[in-house]
Amino acid sequence: MSYKQPLSKNQAGVKLTRSDKGKPRLTRRDRDVLRQIGEGTAYCFDQLQGLLARHPDTQSKDPSCSSESRTRALIRRWEQLGLVEYRKILHDEPGWIWLTRKGLYHVGLSARFHEPSLANLEHLFWINETRALIEDTYGSAPGFTWESERQIRATREHLRAQRKKQGKDLWIPDEYRGTHRPDALLRYRTGEEPDAPEIVSAIEVELSEKPYKTWEKIFIELTKYYTTAQYYVYPPIKAPLLKALETFQNGPPEYGEPDRESRQYIYVFDIEERL
Repeated sequence: MSYKQPLSKNQAGVKLTRSDKGKPRLTRRDRDVLRQIGEGTAYCFDQLQGLLARHPDTQSKDPSCSSESRTRALIRRWEQLGLVEYRKILHDEPGWIWLTRKGLYHVGLSARFHEPSLANLEHLFWINETRALIEDTYGSAPGFTWESERQIRATREHLRAQRKKQGKDLWIPDEYRGTHRPDALLRYRTGEEPDAPEIVSAIEVELSEKPYKTWEKIFIELTKYYTTAQYYVYPPIKAPLLKALETFQNGPPEYGEPDRESRQYIYVFDIEERL
């Protein structure tokens, strides 16, 4: 006697319901944009519109800005998934969006959860704008990458923990050795060849004047641990920064400090809005 296998629901013509029915699913654009938000800590609503418009998967009437309705719909979808928080921090300003712990996990960022505070909103805003400017300028360069301060911190902490376990013989790249953390690292190669020299440039977004001794200490680290450094500054502080930089570049190096030639590779630019 032969026995027939019972028909599965699919074979019997019964349509199975997906286990994730009704739940939003992430697209490539979702993943890319969420990752960038996480790298930068937080983006304001206006910047998110620009970030979405710049993505190659976006089809928008305005190539520079995603519509308000579409942007809000995306935020709601991400909130339903528990990946982001979004709210207004200042009553008369656009809202800000940042990743939850779950969001950081899902985009593969091993960074501490951080909720933006009122004190650092302006700095975050201009770092985001500077990233867009750097991408427009260097994005086509071989090996181009942007590494945010948040990523620098996580990598530095990981390497130092590994060094404690494995001993002082563990090699740590120059860009993770200093005590000062730049706002970001720009990396690119000088040629198409895989073994072409890599440029590691420290990015600084400077919004306020500092005492010369503070700037000097930072200048020393920038010239010691990075190929070059690029400052993006508010116009009112450009003159004092350039004056401090000139003093540093022309001053006699003390023992163990970078030589005069190394001190010439710090550049100053005006800050720009790009998103």
